[in-house]
Amino acid sequence: MKNKIYYILKKVFNPTFIKVILLAVPVIFVIIYKKSTNTLSFDNLFDIKTFVAIIIAFICQSISIAVVNIIERHFEDEIKLTTDYQHLIKKYSRANLFSFNNVLFPIEILQSRTKNEESFNLEFDYSHSLNSYELPKQIAAQSNYLMKAHKHSKIYNRLNIRLDDFIIESGKTILLYSQTYYFDSMVTNRAMDFKLENGKTVREIYEPGPFLKPLNKSKFSNHLGFNGFIELSDKKIIFVFRDKDLSIGKNTLACSIGASLKSEYALDDNLQLTKIGLNKAIIKEIEDELNIKIPETVDLTKSIFTFCRDITEGGRPQFLFYYKLPDLSSTDFLKKFKSRNKEDEKYSKKIDGSKFIFLNIDELQKCKIFPDKLVLPNKKIYKMMPLASCSIALLINHINRQPQ
Repeated sequence: MKNKIYYILKKVFNPTFIKVILLAVPVIFVIIYKKSTNTLSFDNLFDIKTFVAIIIAFICQSISIAVVNIIERHFEDEIKLTTDYQHLIKKYSRANLFSFNNVLFPIEILQSRTKNEESFNLEFDYSHSLNSYELPKQIAAQSNYLMKAHKHSKIYNRLNIRLDDFIIESGKTILLYSQTYYFDSMVTNRAMDFKLENGKTVREIYEPGPFLKPLNKSKFSNHLGFNGFIELSDKKIIFVFRDKDLSIGKNTLACSIGASLKSEYALDDNLQLTKIGLNKAIIKEIEDELNIKIPETVDLTKSIFTFCRDITEGGRPQFLFYYKLPDLSSTDFLKKFKSRNKEDEKYSKKIDGSKFIFLNIDELQKCKIFPDKLVLPNKKIYKMMPLASCSIALLINHINRQPQ
């Protein structure tokens, strides 16, 4: 009970409120004193110059704090992850960068397939499954400072799945994994370019290029995530505008789904990852984010078409999937989504975004795709993160490219 009272008081008694109280106390004291001595009048209540000076100082300080907060919020993403993607591409010139229509992306491909090729034969190596990731000493020493990079973001700590290695062997795709926490990724993968107190960055210290270290040598948290495309019955693919308080990609256009692989869905009672758990995690994320329910008898792991690493986030691993819904149109989807959004305010606060656009494959193929944006044929431009825009290019390749 005491801790609840503490946090309520901490929220109410913020610095601005305390300054107002401190200004009010002497004023109230003077009023009470002069009233008790029958000398109260407006003329002798204050030295007007002193009073005005105090008020001006208070207003200026409050405005300066507000302006700083606005600036910090606006530039937060750029401060913790560089948006100079051309520099990033040059920095990792020896990495296996993905190229589409002569445009390079800061994305390294681990494995990819066309729609005509068989789905990946996934297997999971449990040998590290109970191991816990430990922050490198330099990052651990600066972890409190690095968390300040996310001052204006909505983040929650949770157990995540770390991809320790990715092995292709005898027709099998083997995932070697262990445990990590979301906050560990916040001070490694998602604060790569946030300047430390010594002026250096996590990227400069642990991943300077020109090669990208393999997963089994990486020093970062590397929680496994995924991007997904949901195509509706009218052939429209859902794209979501990300909210302004997410940890990265604020106010950008993103794929239908972009999430970390949630351990509460993916791991079994023995903390082991299986195909059943992986499938469940994808299905639950679609339901949580989009209010689309897909039966767990549907195997969405077969819809995975790419494994890659996002160099912007220090090589964090991702997989991409593409699934066609047979019986829900874009109009019906919006009605269904908005109905739950209105009924449950808590739900609306947990999702990545509540505004959408819909594009079909033909439209996407006519777009110009760059690491930082998607340009429609009508010249309309949507700001995107490299992983999201690259995912579109990879989807087009998946659909059009012939098996080798």
